[in-house]
Amino acid sequence: MATIAILLRNATRALVLLLTALSLPAFAAEPLKSSDLFSVIDLPMETSAENPATARDRAIEQAQVVALRKLLERLTQPADHGRLPKAEGRRMIQLVSGIEFAEEKFTADKYLAKITVRFRPAEVRRLLNESNIRFSETAAKPLLVLPVYFPDQKPRLWEEPNPWRDAWVRRDTTDSLLTIRAPSGELADVGTISAEDALSGDPVKLEAIRARYDAGEVLVAEARMVGRALSVTLKRYEGAVARNESERFAPQPGEMEESLFARAVAGIVARLTGDARQQSMLAAGPTQSLNATVPLATLEEWVRVRRGLAAVPMVRSVEIASLSRVEARVTLQHAGEPPALAAALAQQDLELSQSTDGFWTIRVRRRP
Repeated sequence: MATIAILLRNATRALVLLLTALSLPAFAAEPLKSSDLFSVIDLPMETSAENPATARDRAIEQAQVVALRKLLERLTQPADHGRLPKAEGRRMIQLVSGIEFAEEKFTADKYLAKITVRFRPAEVRRLLNESNIRFSETAAKPLLVLPVYFPDQKPRLWEEPNPWRDAWVRRDTTDSLLTIRAPSGELADVGTISAEDALSGDPVKLEAIRARYDAGEVLVAEARMVGRALSVTLKRYEGAVARNESERFAPQPGEMEESLFARAVAGIVARLTGDARQQSMLAAGPTQSLNATVPLATLEEWVRVRRGLAAVPMVRSVEIASLSRVEARVTLQHAGEPPALAAALAQQDLELSQSTDGFWTIRVRRRP
């Protein structure tokens, strides 16, 4: 009898938990509070004036101008950089949410520091919408790159020297919507995947190294010198699906190999970032509505969906029309077109798809 009573109490708790989840009210999706997407971090500033206090004020003013420009360039396409809006005075005050200082140094007439400027997402959106400039506010999940180099017939990934991997490790990682990680080459990396595994696309090994670095996708970047040019083959894996492309980088007059490799990496990163930005571009315009069904296998799945939706800034609000043990029906109020919404949801491991009869479905993405 005691065992039966315990089972009944546990079943009652589970039922209460489920009913509580089913009766949760609609919620407004908030922007990412801890994200650095709308922050420009550690700007090095050096200013001069008749006294340190005036020099510091001047540095703050200049840092806000420089930071706003960097932020807007981060969110928009290069083709629009020539017409990006500016802000000063009261407008800048409305845009900036906070300023932080690091490594401050004062002299009689100089001020040096690293200044971080944080902006209000809603005000930045308004500024770009007023200028009718399309933008992206979706930071893509990290991309893990495995730089495989062919100095001869045998490929190198972890073995030294590998100047191709060195170029990826040294590259500039600032002001990008797409975080690209190059593995450190620790013993655990070496034991997880080899150059041959990466080149063959071994799904188990690729998934293991992806999970180790908590990346969204894996990019196998194969490079070899063909004459004096650098030939690069890129294989981008999302699960077991690979997208292949090739590029060739010819050396500039007098260019050394190290510089050629760095330029190739910068070009590839710029294109990948541009592609990620283009997929999630938002156009100025009214908020749109989308009705979707969410298939549910467990209560935990519903929690994951809610958290994922709340983490996407372009999802302005979610209204729950109905909720049962097997599915939810929701209405999203969102910025942008459905393809941009799908790209943003994918960064939270949620898939948005439309059936042939026009109905939308949101489901939790399954890893291999």
